[in-house]
Amino acid sequence: MPHPQRFDDFYNVGWRVPSFLDSISHCNPSNINNGPFQHAHGFSNKSLYTYFNEDAAMGERFGGMIQMYNAGKPFFWEDGYYPFRERLVEGGPVSDEEVLLVDIGGGDAGDLGLLRRALGGDVKGRLVLQDLKHIVDRSEQNGFEAHVGDWNEVQPIKGTIFVVSQPDVYATNGP
Repeated sequence: MPHPQRFDDFYNVGWRVPSFLDSISHCNPSNINNGPFQHAHGFSNKSLYTYFNEDAAMGERFGGMIQMYNAGKPFFWEDGYYPFRERLVEGGPVSDEEVLLVDIGGGDAGDLGLLRRALGGDVKGRLVLQDLKHIVDRSEQNGFEAHVGDWNEVQPIKGTIFVVSQPDVYATNGP
């Protein structure tokens, strides 16, 4: 049975969208730190992910909601989901100094650690998590490295990178 507090945390946002849109004269929001979530919870000038760090119980419920959403779904590197080996491993990094994959905003669920184990020792290249400081500080970094970053800022790692945002997978080639 879902935790009843989840409904209070997140469904409230949907109910408050009309008053949020009224407050910005029905224009597109121009500040990611002042959106429907912030409006519904009575704060501003703060990302919801920063708020989840400050309200640990809500952050834990959000993490649980994401885990439930992903439960039973294949990982992006599994056969039939995305041609991961064909597009990124074959012809990819030839040393462990090169970057194979950057997971921007991947959280602390440990997908990169699972990926490293699935790839085995013969696949070269660094796996990098870029996330907010409080996420990086608590990540286990088992099989990957973690760097502080924000997906709303210019990304520090340039070149051929692979960005994971399940359920969608994006590959980019360039800065």
